[in-house]
Amino acid sequence: MKTWQGEISTYLDRLRNALEQFDAPPHSPNIPEGPTGTAPTVLQSVIHRSVTFYNFGAWNRARETTEALVTLWSGGYLSPGAALSRILFEVWGVSLLMSNGLRHFLDAKDVNSLSTTVNKLFEGVRSEVLLPWGTPASEKPIHVLDAIRALQPVYPEAMQTYEDLCESAHANQPRFMEWWVMGKAGDNWSNETVQKRGHMLLNKTVGAVELAVSGIVREVAEGMILCEQIY
Repeated sequence: MKTWQGEISTYLDRLRNALEQFDAPPHSPNIPEGPTGTAPTVLQSVIHRSVTFYNFGAWNRARETTEALVTLWSGGYLSPGAALSRILFEVWGVSLLMSNGLRHFLDAKDVNSLSTTVNKLFEGVRSEVLLPWGTPASEKPIHVLDAIRALQPVYPEAMQTYEDLCESAHANQPRFMEWWVMGKAGDNWSNETVQKRGHMLLNKTVGAVELAVSGIVREVAEGMILCEQIY
């Protein structure tokens, strides 16, 4: 008898393998992590923000999101887990935007342009958010679709994949039903249509997660090197 546990086991293994890519956090040995004896320059301050973004907004967030996806799917909660795949794809996009901004600076040496990009990614918000040190985030964020479009040179199907991931995150019934019959509550894997469609949807979603995780890990590693060079 086909069960949800047996049918999703291969995909869970792939997600666990993706999670293992977060084996060592990024580190910039020549960039101080705490207060320095002298005030940083404007450029150094911007790089500090970039490093914090890579460490916290990209690496830590992606690792925690991937782990949450594994946890939910392990318990048979496929629908809420699938919605997390979109976040990972978005984090890949903004990580690439950050790296692109640093690469552009090495060519143009335009501190103002770099500062604008970094600040939008570091503290861009659409509603009130208080930063940990007590000041409100105040930048207008870069639109998420700009982040997805930034992926297209390295992954031409980025927009199509993202739109498909959005179906799993939106409040619509059709995609929820697709996921529900594959999970613990619906568990309708004896249905041939569910089998065929289910494996196609699982493969597409996990494939997108694998791409995003690999992309995030790559951009963080390369971005930290760029930060070292600029600092």
